[in-house]
Amino acid sequence: MTKPIRTVRLEPMTEDEFSPWAEPQIARYAQAKTRAGAWNPEEALANSHENFDRMLPKGLATPGHHVWVARDEKTSERVGTLWIEMRSSAAHSEAYVCFVEVDEAQRGKGYGRAIMDAGATAARRLGVASMALNVFEDNTTAYNLYSSLGYRTANRTMRLEL
Repeated sequence: MTKPIRTVRLEPMTEDEFSPWAEPQIARYAQAKTRAGAWNPEEALANSHENFDRMLPKGLATPGHHVWVARDEKTSERVGTLWIEMRSSAAHSEAYVCFVEVDEAQRGKGYGRAIMDAGATAARRLGVASMALNVFEDNTTAYNLYSSLGYRTANRTMRLEL
């Protein structure tokens, strides 16, 4: 049995949605950086807060950032979120995926692909030439999704614990 093809629309996140969304993301990022060995557990949450505040100093009003809620095109049900940052230099412009998540109850239904496809469409409309992202090595589900969408490794950071 094949899964139905999902489509989503991206709607700007509201101020009412922002705080309940941000706090769990900050905690998850701290956990991921700790699992990857980049941060020690005692400092991870504080580091994550600093990083988040540096990236979104004005919250949803931070220039060059787009934070969207993804909704199923047919049912309008919320299925996830996507946050991209517009980056440009004299030679190149790209949308950097800061965060993407499928809501827990919607995982395994094709929404990750749909959200990334909708993000690519939005990025094209915003005039960028490419999209980039970081994926932690232990997140094989996400890595496999991004690979299947055509993302290729641009660089890799490796760590040796001493």
